[in-house]
Amino acid sequence: MVEITLPEGYPHRGGHQAEIQDSLLDVYRLMNIYLAEEKLYGITHSSLVPLWFDEDWQYPWDDPLYKLAAEFQWREITRILISSAATGRVLDDSYSRQLCKDAECGEFIADLDNAEAVTKLHLRDAFNKILHAEKIQSDFNQNDDGKFTFLMPIIHFYGTHGKRKWKAKLWVADYVRQYQICLARA
Repeated sequence: MVEITLPEGYPHRGGHQAEIQDSLLDVYRLMNIYLAEEKLYGITHSSLVPLWFDEDWQYPWDDPLYKLAAEFQWREITRILISSAATGRVLDDSYSRQLCKDAECGEFIADLDNAEAVTKLHLRDAFNKILHAEKIQSDFNQNDDGKFTFLMPIIHFYGTHGKRKWKAKLWVADYVRQYQICLARA
């Protein structure tokens, strides 16, 4: 068997081929998970109307919608983040890291021992932080009673680089917006 060298740009720019439309559909879904979160909370936590099939229903975790969200929501968010980050990295690499160069989507602290040194999180760096995170946390809204209510569109990624511990704060709406803008250039 003989390996041949294909002409430059055939059948694509080289490296892995990424499905841009599938990735854009995924980040669209990510955005909609967060847009639906407050509404879902309202539906599943309403104490005014019991479910029509069970007048004794009192707890949101008994609601089938709540159960679905509890089981699949974070799993889907994680899948989309990892998939979109990998796809974004592949595309950015194929354009010599120029595709997403200036796109901002959060904040970054390179060394948590110097937590005041906050810089902008660029999309390319967000891809790396998503893929290399050792711990992931999310923001939740709090009601007047101090109870956590629904998921907010901010995700915190933590990891280490060498001996330094870092933190990246991802603003989901900006991530989705910048992702679409950058991938449209590809």
